[in-house]
Amino acid sequence: MTLAPERARLRAARAWIRRRSAELEAARRFDSLARELEAAGAPMTIAALAHEAASDERRHADLCAGMGLHFGAVTTHADVPPWRWAAPRELSPRDALLFEIVALSCVTETLSTALLGVLVERATDSVGRRAMQSILRDEVRHGRLGWAYLAQAGSATAREAIGRHLPAMLRDTLSGELFEESATDPSDAALAGLGHLERGERRRVVEATLEQVVFPGLVRFGVNAAAGRQWLATAQRAS
Repeated sequence: MTLAPERARLRAARAWIRRRSAELEAARRFDSLARELEAAGAPMTIAALAHEAASDERRHADLCAGMGLHFGAVTTHADVPPWRWAAPRELSPRDALLFEIVALSCVTETLSTALLGVLVERATDSVGRRAMQSILRDEVRHGRLGWAYLAQAGSATAREAIGRHLPAMLRDTLSGELFEESATDPSDAALAGLGHLERGERRRVVEATLEQVVFPGLVRFGVNAAAGRQWLATAQRAS
């Protein structure tokens, strides 16, 4: 295990505690989606994967709490952000369910997989590497859940709504500060090795994953990604 500067370790600790909060939020979302999938008569394998994903996310939250303490956090408490279904109100319950699964699995979990892949490659802390490898294996499956459901479910109306509301979905998914300029911190160089990419690198990974994986995947399954591509291009030009 490589020892990083103290400032980098404390920044990493805060990042892991924030990640714990995000994992708990994801667990709540997957729990809700699993119940809705069962009520909608979705294939049992898909509903079971959603239940499993919720359990995985709670385990991830525990891993993140442990990593926060490992890097020097004095508490593992962080507020879990409120969550509500973001699907457009004009959608039927079944189509709204598809919208939410695309947002969580096809977008959020796919981006998380890409970011974690980079972090595992750059890890300089052996404890952190093992934790991220464990989370990464699960995130890959969580993303596949969404792509599998999109391939077999939903109406043309739902696919049209996903395409039309893709900019809002991306804004809800991505950190609000991702496309803002920020000053360089001397501890940035060490931070990636401890499990947290600095903003510029996160942005590069997110942009590449949207352009090379998420948008082409949506198009493959009948979703028009033009509005999402335009949103990304506008955000890039504005930053």
